[in-house]
Amino acid sequence: MSWLAIILAFVIGWEAAHRTVATECKKLGKFYVGNEVFECRKISHSAGYQPAADSDTPTPPGNE
Repeated sequence: MSWLAIILAFVIGWEAAHRTVATECKKLGKFYVGNEVFECRKISHSAGYQPAADSDTPTPPGNE
């Protein structure tokens, strides 16, 4: 039973953390972890999407 509680707590914590980051990004365009501030940007996965040339995001196969 204790393993089930640990797994459940992990899943609930994971979901809460992701929801908090998403909410902060939508409202402020950034989120905070301790003393660090991270800026958010939305990535559109529509047809013809190409990352910026200076982006470190890899281009999906077939979109080169």
